[in-house]
Amino acid sequence: MNTGSTTAETGAARFSRRVAWTIFAKVLIAASSLLSGVIVARWLGAAGIGVVASLAVITMIAINIGGLGLPSSSTFLVARDAGIARHAFVNAVIFAVVSGTFTAGVIILLANWRPGLFGEVPPRLVTIAALALPAQMLAYLSLAIYLGLERIRAYNLVDLFMQALILANAVTTLAILGLGINELVIVGTIANTALGIVVAVLLARSLPSTAGRWKANVGLFREMVRYGLRFLIVLAASTVILRGDLLIVNYFRGSDEAGVYAVSTQAATLLQMMPAVISTVFFPRAASKQDTSGALTCRVMRHAVLIMSVVCIAAAPASYLLPLVYGPAFSAVPVQFLIILPGVFLLGIETIQVQHFAGLGLPRTIPIFWLVTMAASIGLNVVLVPRFGGAGAALVSSIAYASIFVLISIYFRKSTGRTFGEMFIPRSEEFRGLLRLGRELRVSPAGEG
Repeated sequence: MNTGSTTAETGAARFSRRVAWTIFAKVLIAASSLLSGVIVARWLGAAGIGVVASLAVITMIAINIGGLGLPSSSTFLVARDAGIARHAFVNAVIFAVVSGTFTAGVIILLANWRPGLFGEVPPRLVTIAALALPAQMLAYLSLAIYLGLERIRAYNLVDLFMQALILANAVTTLAILGLGINELVIVGTIANTALGIVVAVLLARSLPSTAGRWKANVGLFREMVRYGLRFLIVLAASTVILRGDLLIVNYFRGSDEAGVYAVSTQAATLLQMMPAVISTVFFPRAASKQDTSGALTCRVMRHAVLIMSVVCIAAAPASYLLPLVYGPAFSAVPVQFLIILPGVFLLGIETIQVQHFAGLGLPRTIPIFWLVTMAASIGLNVVLVPRFGGAGAALVSSIAYASIFVLISIYFRKSTGRTFGEMFIPRSEEFRGLLRLGRELRVSPAGEG
């Protein structure tokens, strides 16, 4: 009995350390992202940040669609069997080169064939940014394998360095050299290409001999694609819902308003940091444990409710400081942010809850939920954004986030038999547990985690 208890406590402590280290990395990433956004806003104005943010959204959508869900399936499969890591890596390299090149070609063709398709984003900049897609896809696949091996420290360091490059580019290109958006995008493309190659090399050198042989595995690739296609719909739909509305704002209202809305959504994304951290660490554990009862997921969600409540309440008045940081052109940011805020709270909880299903291989029902929500979101955005601009997009986002939360929660209850109280109402001992955990993390030694 004592041994089992000690093991459980050790596992919980290790999970907590991983969360703590990931939070630390994400705080640095968030600060870097905020600073780079402020630099772009101050040097290039609202229109400049609108173009830069739109390019980032185009890239993310391309990676998620062109990646066919392989980053998530790689994490899932490697978490279940670390012995396939080398096979998965070789498959990932081949796939990134082929699919990344093809996806980049499609985007370049669309940008130059239909220049107005991406709103006020110049086709030349879309073309330049697309050239980095194969290397960026390789970087994300490499990160997925790091995550599947539960090498959280390495995962966080790479993630942090990726964001640091964005900040370094903004500081050097704009603030120091006084160049413009063309040079910012060119340098960013070169940096992203180099980084993708470096990340892949570092992963290859660190994989142990127990991780299999250095050769492609067709059977494993089929399995990666089979699971990946399940994740693809969720990844693509969630990216469209979370980020695609920026492109709609850009298309109907121009880069200036897209820049303002980009800052609003960036602030909302920062609030997602905590649930994103927890879900990142929780996913490989859920995949390896295969817990169909949902007990651990409920416990993690209850903690997330506590944390997100505090974060969102504190963020509401703090949002009025954003126009002071970014400049007078961003005076509409607080209102847009407050409209999104309720949906952000619910989405944060859903982000963790859905890992229960992701760890079980993602039932087909989950992608259907995301497809329905995406279709409704696009339709509402097309109706509301031309008239209400960023405020309309913010309202649609909040509705979409709440909708996917409701759908996943009902399905979770049906699948596990857990009540909504078990899912979302924190227990008195959990208040005390969070305080005790904070004290323990301050004194506990760092592990590899």
